[in-house]
Amino acid sequence: MRRRWVVACAAVFVVVGAATAGAAEVRFGGWFDVAATAGNGDVLNRTSHGDSPFDPYRLRLKLDASVTPKLQVYGQMVLHEGQKELRADEAYLMWTPWLGRDAHLEAGKIPWPIGTFGPRTYSDKNPLVGAPLMYQYHTALPWNRVPASVDELVAHAGQGQQLLGADPQTWIGMPVVDDRWWDVGVAAVGVQRPFEYSVGVTRGSPGWPEAMSVENVKGQSVMGRIGIVPMTGVRAGVSGSYGMWAPDWFVYSLPPGEKTTDYHEALAMADLELMRDRWELRGEAFLKYWETVTTGTLRLNGGYAEARVGLLAGAWFAARAELMRFSDVTTSGGITRPWDDGVDRYEAGFGYRVTREVQVRLVGQRNVRRPYGTPVVSEDLGTLATSIRF
Repeated sequence: MRRRWVVACAAVFVVVGAATAGAAEVRFGGWFDVAATAGNGDVLNRTSHGDSPFDPYRLRLKLDASVTPKLQVYGQMVLHEGQKELRADEAYLMWTPWLGRDAHLEAGKIPWPIGTFGPRTYSDKNPLVGAPLMYQYHTALPWNRVPASVDELVAHAGQGQQLLGADPQTWIGMPVVDDRWWDVGVAAVGVQRPFEYSVGVTRGSPGWPEAMSVENVKGQSVMGRIGIVPMTGVRAGVSGSYGMWAPDWFVYSLPPGEKTTDYHEALAMADLELMRDRWELRGEAFLKYWETVTTGTLRLNGGYAEARVGLLAGAWFAARAELMRFSDVTTSGGITRPWDDGVDRYEAGFGYRVTREVQVRLVGQRNVRRPYGTPVVSEDLGTLATSIRF
């Protein structure tokens, strides 16, 4: 793990050095987020790095540099409570072949070229505090081991997120899209009105990025999005990803004649955005499957709907409702049941823009888990969060 942090930080310093050495314009900035949170749902919001938007503090440092009119450099590092070293969240180059056209090539540790939540991952853009389940919640399918059977998989239903941040040898699940762990790759992004497009290749997959990992995956993922803006205030699109996800060391568990590259991860997404006057309505839905060694093809689906309405004097109200559901598997005892616990999340609250750089939010969140054969479990939290952009 320490090696991963060192490599990540070194990558950003290389980018920073390259940028500042001959850059015509260099811009430094960032976000400082603080939160006072009460309740018992914080664990369900933790990311792959062990942090949460509900943590007492998080510091993001960002670099944007124009090396030439056609070449930009982007870098970002993060420090949060409990973390002893800075973490590199992004470090990439963007080349614009034709000035005056919205068409770019990105290379490095790049944002995911799928979905539409990416710009709202920053605290001053997110009308709430938490991230949608599809971009954060870790399922019961682990990345650090091969379940021996369906029985072992369902025995850990609901624990992919609960065990996050524990001993690395524990059961750590994979999310649908890991928004807090961008991957190394290349992508072409741009707009040719009324269409938007992004297409790229990354080293790992949305569920298991491989940017700084020593657990190499043989193969890459191809992904992209095509969108349309038919009129002002209306935006829609579809995204997809397909590639290999199984690491080399899974080979010990493979049947004779099979390779780790025989196991794929596929994702399909759809998004819609409507904006009019003081209202903003957004939603995304997904279908996903993993081909696994011992538990067959595991599927899940879900999505979220989000609304924001502007009030008076820089205030707003926002709400998000979402769900995630899992396909059925059959145990050795003949029981047919979902391979993971279904989960719902509801988040709502008020925000206020104190100044251009300072925002305050008062938000409540309810997480509802649906274990098989037992009553649902609700976990609630509330927070007073402040975002300061500098």
